[in-house]
Parts: sequence; C-alpha cells; structure tokens
Amino acid sequence: MPTCAKPLQRSVHRRLLPPLTDYMTLNRLIAVGFLGNAACSALFSVFVGVDVSPIQRHLSKQGRMLGLSTASPIQDTLLKRNIPMSSAKTSHLKDAKATATRLFPTRNDIPEKQRSQIVAIMNARLAELIDLSLVIKQAHWNLKGKNFIGVHEMLDGFRSGIDAHVDETAERLVQLGGTAFGTVQNVAENTSLAAYPATIHKVEDHLKALADHYAGVAAKVRKSIDETDELGDADTADLLTGVSRTLDSNLWFIEAHLQA
Repeated sequence: MPTCAKPLQRSVHRRLLPPLTDYMTLNRLIAVGFLGNAACSALFSVFVGVDVSPIQRHLSKQGRMLGLSTASPIQDTLLKRNIPMSSAKTSHLKDAKATATRLFPTRNDIPEKQRSQIVAIMNARLAELIDLSLVIKQAHWNLKGKNFIGVHEMLDGFRSGIDAHVDETAERLVQLGGTAFGTVQNVAENTSLAAYPATIHKVEDHLKALADHYAGVAAKVRKSIDETDELGDADTADLLTGVSRTLDSNLWFIEAHLQA
C-alpha cells in the first residue's frame, strides 16, 4: 500500500468529510496498486478539496515527489475507467447541454422548432443578466472615493431592477417548455461578457467597467428583440423590450456620472 494511504485516512476521519463514495473509490484504487504516492496525493485534492501539502512533504522526504499540480489527467483516466466522480465539473455541463435541447410538452401554440430557438436565445440573455447582476453587486461592495454614498445606493437599486428581469427571463423560457440555466457554472460557461476587473476600487473605474458591461448586455438584448419577434413570439419580444428600457436607463445614470 502506498505510504500516503494512512495520512489520507487520518485526514478524512479528522475532517469528517462527506464524499464517502469517492473516498472508497480512492481506497480501492490504492489497494489494487493503481495509484502511486504522488498520484494518490493529487487525487486526494481532487476528491476531498483540502490542503495536501503535509502529504507532499511526507513524500518528498522519500524522494518520490513527482510535482503533480493538476487534476485533469487523473480525471480523464477515471472517466475512461467509468469510475464515479462527484466532483467532476464536466458532468454538470454535459447534462446541461443535453437538457438544453429537450423541451417539456406545452399547449403553447408557438411551434416547437421556434420555441427551441427562443429558449436558447433567452438562456443566453439569462446568463448575461445574472452576470451583470453579480458585477453590479461587486461594484456596490468595493467602490471607494468621491460620490461613494450616492453611487453605492444607486447600484443597489439597479441590482434590484436587474434581478426582477432575471426572474422574468427565466420564467418566460420555462413557460415555453425550456429549462432555465442559472447556476454560477452555467453563467460562467454561457455569458458573452468579459470578466469584470475584481480588484478595482475607485468609483470612476467601477462606473467605466459597469458602463461597458451594460452596453454589452443592452446590445445583445436589442438583437434578441428582433430575433424573437421574427420567430413569432411577440410576448418574449415585449418582455425583452422592457429589459432593454431598464438597461438603457441605468446606463444613462452611469454615464452621467462619468460625463460630469
């Protein structure tokens, strides 16, 4: 048995960690000699998500530390061998893509082909609206400088308005038989927005970054108004028109601060 097995067992019991299925899988792999010490160390971080540096130090003393720093090759190996991995992020994304193509039955008279396209459009806009909502709060929490209190309170109101549109967007695509994808993982995969600069603090810097994000979402929403209308869904086009008005109004307030 590899020398890391006992430290692994003690660590698991000490932390009372829940993923017992994964831990038993790990033990089986150790027992049959499938894993060496270094691989065992790397896999422990994949399954359990704790600091494995004590194990790595133990291995390095024996001159057996191989410097494994990524879990992806091990994940690939386990997937090929059909070994269950509750921590594998890829499985969630695959499930989401499969579900995205399936519509639930409904008596809505918009043809299924058109509804499927509208659902895809609305899920894309949903990801961007959730992304925008999150970055508004990021700015609300972290901005510093002149006009702090005014901008701080303004952004709180903006967040509430965007969240209302998030709810409307998700519910509309579900009404059409779709599934709304609103988890953080879904949003990270599906948003078209650039990453928000998380380390900025000046009020002006946040306003500039928010203006760019608002403009990006507004352009996508305006395009989707025409697309959904052409697909025969005047109701979704009308809903998106309301979203567009809110985005343009918020952008106006943000740019007014920058133009002063």
